[in-house]
Amino acid sequence: MKCPSCGREFALDQTWPHVNYCRARYFLAYIETHPGRSAWELSQETGMSYGAATKGMAKAREWETVLCESEERDGGGFRYRYGVAPNWREIMKVWDNRGYS
Repeated sequence: MKCPSCGREFALDQTWPHVNYCRARYFLAYIETHPGRSAWELSQETGMSYGAATKGMAKAREWETVLCESEERDGGGFRYRYGVAPNWREIMKVWDNRGYS
């Protein structure tokens, strides 16, 4: 797995400055073709840890690049299912220009 922006390889829970940006970029490209996934499903399907998936998707929500639907979980709490926002590529261009890759 590599960040589509900077090309760094992801290793289990490896970190570097702006790693959540890279995680968000990776997952945005993934959910564009696999919409409706939760962070847990993203982690299972991509091999990235659940913690990394959660942090990456939190960054994507912060930047309003994803649409998310909440659903109640049987055990209590909520799960979010993600799809890309229609303008996610334009939003990411702004962040790319800020040098976050």
